[in-house]
Amino acid sequence: MPTIGIVGKSIEIRCLAPEGDPKPSIYWLKNGILIEKSNKRVLISHEGSLLINEVRQSDSANYTCVAENIAGKRFSESANLAISGKCNIFLEIKFRFYFQVN
Repeated sequence: MPTIGIVGKSIEIRCLAPEGDPKPSIYWLKNGILIEKSNKRVLISHEGSLLINEVRQSDSANYTCVAENIAGKRFSESANLAISGKCNIFLEIKFRFYFQVN
């Protein structure tokens, strides 16, 4: 069952990255494609959370958190985000992800 976001609202997908030395850098994939930092509506926080502002239908996708350092690369489970224009919201919490809608 996917996580449902509401059109026009914000959503946060948190990633609990593994510890590492050096500390891993965090980035996100949308349907397997790197999310560009130039997107002003979709941001990555200092903690590694994915923040999507003013959610749109086009934000429906599978999101994957990636933690990488010189020792290697780790991929999280994908979070499936579906977008609805309805007022009801259903949250699904998966391993390593916590969802919060503002």
